[in-house]
Amino acid sequence: MWEKVKLGDVAEIITGSTPRKKNKEYWEGGDIPFITPAQLSDDTVKYVNDSDDYITEKGLEKARLLPKNAIMVCCIGSLGKLGIAERKLVTNQQINSVVFDEDKVYYKYGAYALTRMKPVMELRASSTTVNIINKTRFSKIEIPMPPIEIQQKIADALDKAQELIDKRKEQIEKLDEFVESVFLDMFGDPATNPNEWQVEKMNYFINDIRAGWSIGGESRQKKENEIGVLKISSVTTGKFLKDEYKVVDKEKIKKDLVHPLKGDVLFSRANTRELVAATCIVDDDYTDLFLPDKLWKIILDREIINSYYFVYLLRNERYRHRLTRKATGSSGSMLNISQKKLLNTKFPIAPLELQNKFAQIVEATEEKRKILEESLAEMENNFNSIMQKAFKGELF
Repeated sequence: MWEKVKLGDVAEIITGSTPRKKNKEYWEGGDIPFITPAQLSDDTVKYVNDSDDYITEKGLEKARLLPKNAIMVCCIGSLGKLGIAERKLVTNQQINSVVFDEDKVYYKYGAYALTRMKPVMELRASSTTVNIINKTRFSKIEIPMPPIEIQQKIADALDKAQELIDKRKEQIEKLDEFVESVFLDMFGDPATNPNEWQVEKMNYFINDIRAGWSIGGESRQKKENEIGVLKISSVTTGKFLKDEYKVVDKEKIKKDLVHPLKGDVLFSRANTRELVAATCIVDDDYTDLFLPDKLWKIILDREIINSYYFVYLLRNERYRHRLTRKATGSSGSMLNISQKKLLNTKFPIAPLELQNKFAQIVEATEEKRKILEESLAEMENNFNSIMQKAFKGELF
């Protein structure tokens, strides 16, 4: 096991600040990236070189310029989000940046070491409604410090493992792009319906909408014989995420439940403007999970509409905009679409034979995705194994 050192003993810790937004001299026409936690990463070592906001040289008088290779760590709110400065830039006050003494700590090794510190940060954070770890407490966090040549070897090994992971993720993303391009080639833009397919309201082919039921639960992993209520996030990505649930006490369940079963189409009737109307297809039977009231199971007439055609059409950005415009509510953070509005929405119906052909392409692509995702899981396990061994002094 390597000797441990406090961050404050091997690095300068710099807390960011925000120049006054009302002062245009600080912001307009600026070219110095102003970094917030939104630009940092939760689970990887990410290089950062741009932002949504930039400050001017005048604004820099009210901030602290960070050098290239500074490690930026979120210490207010989303604790532990991290990024490496790829160029000189500044951050807001939620971020503490670590500028390592390069004679003692190789910056990339330091970044990997800090990705492991999120649990430590959470333990040391002030117990308020927003997690905060101040500069003093952050400076006292300890990381293992092997000889610098070993640090470089560890960072190189982790870089190579991460590169394989990134390439595999890119391959998976390309599968999504492929299916979307196939959809447009076969059916055209559904918002304009260039093939002049028959157009009907959705009540023409939706046989039933089954709403779920909500109850409070615990955010933890289910044990055997326990049951979970799905969260809206189980649908928002467009892929069914079976681990997005809360554990519910069975004795408190007083209603018939709607379970997600293989082939079911799920629809999010409530969420933010950007995420409402998300849909997905369930990949297996999950009788130990049930839908909340904000998710619907949509029962389609399969002699008119194929599930894959329905879901991918609703994913189309321009068509989905029609649905999100129908969402209403007093809360800007949570809007709703009523069943009536959904059922009255017009929908282009392509020939069923063509829909089914598209579904076959999607299913074949999903098989490839499954293989790639299994490979990705192995790569991530390998990365974690290297990380564990490296910081225990067992790798080199």
